[in-house]
Amino acid sequence: MKETAFLPSFLSRQSKSTVIWCYTGAGYGYKENYNQIINLNRNAIPIIIIFSNAGALVANRYGFFWNLGQTTIEKDLIHIIFENEKVLRFNIKKLLDHAGLSYSTAPNDPAFSYAISLANNDAVRCIIGSPLTANTTAKLANGITDTFITNLIVHGFKAGKKIGIFPTDASFPEVTSILPVRYHRKTISRKIDPKLCQFNAIEINNFDQIEYLAHYCVGCLKCVHEFPEVFSSLEEITVKIRQIDAQNASKLASELTIFKKPEQIYPFVKQFFSKC
Repeated sequence: MKETAFLPSFLSRQSKSTVIWCYTGAGYGYKENYNQIINLNRNAIPIIIIFSNAGALVANRYGFFWNLGQTTIEKDLIHIIFENEKVLRFNIKKLLDHAGLSYSTAPNDPAFSYAISLANNDAVRCIIGSPLTANTTAKLANGITDTFITNLIVHGFKAGKKIGIFPTDASFPEVTSILPVRYHRKTISRKIDPKLCQFNAIEINNFDQIEYLAHYCVGCLKCVHEFPEVFSSLEEITVKIRQIDAQNASKLASELTIFKKPEQIYPFVKQFFSKC
């Protein structure tokens, strides 16, 4: 187990500055965001990933923590922070412990002093917000800082940190996204053994039917591969964007760097580490 105290040990053992990556509850651009995080790691850039509660659960369904455990990475260069320890019970703790990755949970701190302290830490070179939901974007655009992540980004700006964000609802009038694992057909229990899922995301209900417990899904895709007629993944969906959400993203462009796609993140970050 590599659960650690909130942060100091990770920052103190880094020989150069660190990127903070804030991850909120959106699936749009999941694969691209994940690839950018891996790219930073493989280029020896230390990274602290901070998940909101919704961000952790959504990323888990898309296979974020599962894939980290299956990918060759420099584990000492990643530390993960969760907004609340309750999300860890949805197999996230199990996956991180198995992968040997370090993680911690944000302290219960109504004043968000830890977020403010982190935003002002000299070791923090830049702050990324991706994916940033319409809700978080609206809060930033309208001066509301009532979460760990919004406090971190706002105080990072005040401290002169370089900040870039990828708002999921900036491309008016619509975007094309992909869905995580979906269960789209009621099936009697004789056809699918619940033990198929080692993470307990499948169970039998009182009507002898299979039930899919999305919160426990880790996106390993075993069920999709064995029963494609019942489970699916990576289906495309068109999402309509509200004009007010796109406007909120535009309002932030004068203060923060707005990414049109996650692939722009690595070049943005790399420029601040070229001399490290």
